[in-house]
Amino acid sequence: MKHYCMQLVVPYFCCLLFFMHTQAQSIAQKNTTPMYDKGEGSLRNEYFMPTSGTIMFYDVISKKLIATAEAKQDGIFNVKLPRNSRLYFEIKSGNRLYKFDGEDYELYTSSDGEPLQLLRLDFVLNPRYLKEGSSGDNKGEGNIVLNKVHFDPGSANLRPESYEDLGIVVDLLKNNPDIRIEIQGHTDNQGNPQKNMQLSQDRANAVKNYLIKKGIDSSRIDAVGYGDTQPVAANDTEANRQKNRRIEYKIIR
Repeated sequence: MKHYCMQLVVPYFCCLLFFMHTQAQSIAQKNTTPMYDKGEGSLRNEYFMPTSGTIMFYDVISKKLIATAEAKQDGIFNVKLPRNSRLYFEIKSGNRLYKFDGEDYELYTSSDGEPLQLLRLDFVLNPRYLKEGSSGDNKGEGNIVLNKVHFDPGSANLRPESYEDLGIVVDLLKNNPDIRIEIQGHTDNQGNPQKNMQLSQDRANAVKNYLIKKGIDSSRIDAVGYGDTQPVAANDTEANRQKNRRIEYKIIR
């Protein structure tokens, strides 16, 4: 009888030991497997327009590179960041390097005890964060074409599809209250040059008036019509003439 009981007990304990060992391995593996928060976001330049670049995330304490993300031309990127982390970041866009260190900006991921989070990360490349020695200036020089700003043919009546790009300009001015801009109107070379000059001025004024209605002080906006004097393409095809019929702006501080 004792021998029979031993035959039953020994396999039982063997199974129990195997189960405990398996559970211990599972727990150990769970504790050593890194957990991540998923991040998605956008990268915009100083004009609030989508731009490409590399976002590098560093640990605040060790200063080690933890993760990188690549934003494409549309500015969109995705990244995985370790849980329970304090991070700062640097961004390289074109030939410029922007540094957002722990004193200026810290990113906290969720703690290990919380459910996995989806982080929303939206970055704007403000020139004041240009790292010393980075090539390029921070004056915001250069013209930005507002490709989605359109008017009724031969008039200065803004079409509704214009509001998306103009909204970006409104955000730029509201988030940077110390800057001034020049709105520039341009036409192709079809028709009377004097009428083209007046039409370009009227269209620049229409954009300025729209920005004023959205709360921007008129003293921060200059509106200038250039007519057909500054083409960006030959006026030999309709596609090229359409490129010349445009609204641009530049920061003039």
